[in-house]
Amino acid sequence: MSKDEMTDRITEALQKGIRDTIENKDHSAFERAAKEAYRIRTGGRALTDDDAIINHVFPSDVRQTVALGLHLVDSDKEKASVILKGALEAVLRRLSAVPHSSWQGERPTGEARATKRSWWPFGRNRKEEPS
Repeated sequence: MSKDEMTDRITEALQKGIRDTIENKDHSAFERAAKEAYRIRTGGRALTDDDAIINHVFPSDVRQTVALGLHLVDSDKEKASVILKGALEAVLRRLSAVPHSSWQGERPTGEARATKRSWWPFGRNRKEEPS
């Protein structure tokens, strides 16, 4: 998947999550979107344990921020928007540093990749990552 395709898919997932969160007044839609964005970001090969995903992508501070935004959405949409933007930025920051080991697999030649841990910035095409 190219950098642009990944960015488009993550953006679409997060936009849908925010829209559903506001329309249904339920933070779980945003949480599902954050998990989906993380899955997209890691090519589907990242963390499989729900607790690990939540700790990396949607921890309690983000959950509380979304809950606060939902509490304010009826009384002050502008404040709610700013607060939800903060939650979105927190999720995006977490997506910007995905452990290299989360997406390691076999090379096209069938050779296993090394198990070194490193970080790579969001949007960078994995094929460009030196081994």
